[in-house]
Amino acid sequence: MIKLKNYRQLSEHYQSFLYQRFIDTSQSEKFGYPKVIDSIEISSKTESNIIQLLTLIFNIAEQLLAPGGQDQTVFQPRFPAKYIYLEEALEEYRQNRKHRF
Repeated sequence: MIKLKNYRQLSEHYQSFLYQRFIDTSQSEKFGYPKVIDSIEISSKTESNIIQLLTLIFNIAEQLLAPGGQDQTVFQPRFPAKYIYLEEALEEYRQNRKHRF
């Protein structure tokens, strides 16, 4: 292993290794590894980059499609059709009352 002088060099070395080995290659999927999108260094002690990790996870999960729903993402709220019809009927009733007075 390469002797590195400080933590920053060690961190940069591992980040570049991970990028070359898993992110910047199409062979990782060929060998059965999951698709690696990004590499974020976090610390449970200082909690550095935790928010960045949470944001990345949420952004990726937000793009996932719900099972069985072709155009509906995981985080889109689902409402029964009766609620939507009720909302439309109430809006129509409100508009009619507004025009009468």
